[in-house]
Formats: sequence, C-alpha cells, structure tokens
Amino acid sequence: MCLWIGGSVGCIPADRSNELSTIGFKPVPSIPDVHTQDGYSGEDVILSGVVAVLPRSPGSDWLLVQDPIGGEYAGIEVHLHHGFPTLEISVGDVLTIRGRVQSSSGRMVLLVYNIEDIEVTGQTEIEPSRPGPVADWEPYNGVVVAPGAAELLDCGETAGWVRTDLDMDLNLSYLTDPMVLGLGPTSDEIRGVVHGSGDAWLLSPRSAVELGPTPPLEGCPITVTDARITQHRGRFVAPDVVVTAVQPDGTRAFVQDPGGGPLSGLELSGLPGDLSHLFVSDEVTVGGLLRQTDGPVVLTVTHIGPRSESEGVSTDTPDGESWTDWDGALVSIGPLEVSDASNTGRVETTAGIELADPLLQDASLPDRGTWTVQGALRVDLRTEPATLQLLPRSADDWTAHD
Repeated sequence: MCLWIGGSVGCIPADRSNELSTIGFKPVPSIPDVHTQDGYSGEDVILSGVVAVLPRSPGSDWLLVQDPIGGEYAGIEVHLHHGFPTLEISVGDVLTIRGRVQSSSGRMVLLVYNIEDIEVTGQTEIEPSRPGPVADWEPYNGVVVAPGAAELLDCGETAGWVRTDLDMDLNLSYLTDPMVLGLGPTSDEIRGVVHGSGDAWLLSPRSAVELGPTPPLEGCPITVTDARITQHRGRFVAPDVVVTAVQPDGTRAFVQDPGGGPLSGLELSGLPGDLSHLFVSDEVTVGGLLRQTDGPVVLTVTHIGPRSESEGVSTDTPDGESWTDWDGALVSIGPLEVSDASNTGRVETTAGIELADPLLQDASLPDRGTWTVQGALRVDLRTEPATLQLLPRSADDWTAHD
C-alpha cells in the first residue's frame, strides 16, 4: 500500500497493511463487555472470534453475531452502513469485525462502514445457551438458545409467526424446507436464535433439527380445501399439491389439491424467477403466507419442497356453482364468444368472462369466434360485479366450439 507523504510516495509493506488498518480500533474482550461495561459507546472497536448466528440475506443491512461463550448479552446486532452486495455470511462463520459502537433503541449495536471491516476467519458451531425461565428476552437478543419444549398455540396467523408459551413467537423463515405443524406441545426442546425487541420476540430455528419433533398434524389446515373452507390466513404449508400452471417469468403459478373440485385451487406469488423451476403436473409441498385483500386468495411463497411427477389433476367444468369457489382452479368453460379483443393481452367474451394472457409464452389469445377454453380461473372481488379472468396456458387450451 502506497501513500503520498510529504511530497513523495511512501509505501507500506504488504505484511503491515492489515496491522495499520486497525489503528484507532480498540480491541474488545467479549461482546458482553460492550453491553455491560461503560466507555464503549461511540468508540471504534474490534470484535474478534465472534460467530454469525443467522445467514445474511443479499442486500440486508444487518447481521446478528454472538460471542462463543454464550449466555446473557452474548449477542449483538451489526448494522451495515451500505448494502454490501458481495458480502456473504453463513451460519457459523467466525468473524473479525471493526466498527463503531452506538446506542440504538436502548441497546448497543455495532455500525460497520466498509466491507473490508468484516473478515471471515473460520467456521464453528455454537452450543445453545439454556436460560431457564426468562422474564425478559432482551439479554438474549442475538443468542442461540435452547429454552425447552414449547406449546404451539396457533397456526401462524400473525405474519406467519407461530405463537408459543415461551413469550416469543416461532419464526420458521430460515428453514430451507416447508414444515407442516400442528397445535400442541413439542416433544423435545426447540433451539434457535432469539431476536426482536419489546413485546415482539422471535425464536428462529435454522434447521429442522433445531425445530425438533413437532405436534401431530392437528388443528392447522394442510390442504388448500381446508384452508379455503376455514378462511385461514397467515402461515400455510400445503403438502403434495399439484402444479397446474406457471407464468413464464416465474412470478405466478397455480396449484391444486390432487382431488380437484371447488375450493381446491390456489394462486402462488413470488419474486421474478422464484417459481420458474416449477412445472405443470409437478407434485410439490409449498409454504408461505396466505393472504386475500378483496382480490384472489394468494399464497406468497417462502418455501418450496422437493418436486415429484404426478398424473396431474382433472380439469373441472363449473356448472351453476359460485365462481368464487373455483378461484385458482383449473377449469374448462364454454361456449365463450369473443366480443372485444381491442385490449392488449385481454379478450372479452359475451359471457362476461375475460380471457387473459399472463401464462402464454408463444401464443396469442383468439380474437374472434366461439371457443371452449380451459385455464386457471381468477376471481377478483374488488369490482362489482366480480371480475372473472380465465388464463389459458397455451394454444392447446382453446378449441373451436361447434
């Protein structure tokens, strides 16, 4: 490394550049010292040998790290001044971090300005702390704990978090596979990372092993039909549903219970590309948050399990039944006579059912004639009367009506 010094260039040997980059940063014996000892607020410090307890999402502006010793005040939030898109942090990464200690919302945090101030030096596993009965989880923020067996009190209606009797909710978003849960006591202790504040605390297991054995599958819907009948909202995992349609950009798909019928279909939503690896007739487990804001019932997908081939589902033909019951299902409707094809991507019919092209990739909707059309049905209740959209998947999904 070379610097302009006194009118000339002076170079620092490479083996001393790291040493000099730490000038002004004060080594800290442990994370608990930051929280419990005076004199660290506003100081530039070095934390060495701390361990990442949660994976970092791309672009996330924070990390949670823990001192390996565990116990109270062993965790600290690391706030990143920039998004650091190339920074990859995994659970168990041993880190050296340089940053400034600041008070935020009543707790000490570490603010990091440069990506070079976070170094991965190894990998390790942390034994969970066993806190026993806890009146306030604040001292365990950012700490891996094993609080004992838990009673699961609901199905995750609030933001997908499952209420427990531990004075904190169970957050399953860090699991790689969708997990089906029931209500009742777990048969083993749950482990995970504590994080949150005030009256909103979360326990986040990072694997199915940390979640442990769960209650029998009772009390929570496990089929689309059950969820639709009970008007369930919030966390929902549907095992072994069948994919009936996938939008080419991967932001939307449709699934259905294998038996078909009314109330068996469901629209899936994801970020671009999230659903593009699904294929029609796949049998798959999907999990996420089930929502409805007057429009169609939609599952915002957070987890997709392994796929397997199936025989698909039969196409239903609604006849005089409530259209709302067929929202998200694969249906066949006809005759549909085209009445207006002037809107790009949409075709109106005399039956009041609109044909739309989001699922089509290499075909255009028919612009005249009378047809029998199959596709995914969307029912939007935000209009009066409700808007009915039929989404064919390819040109094979419409045939001329005799």
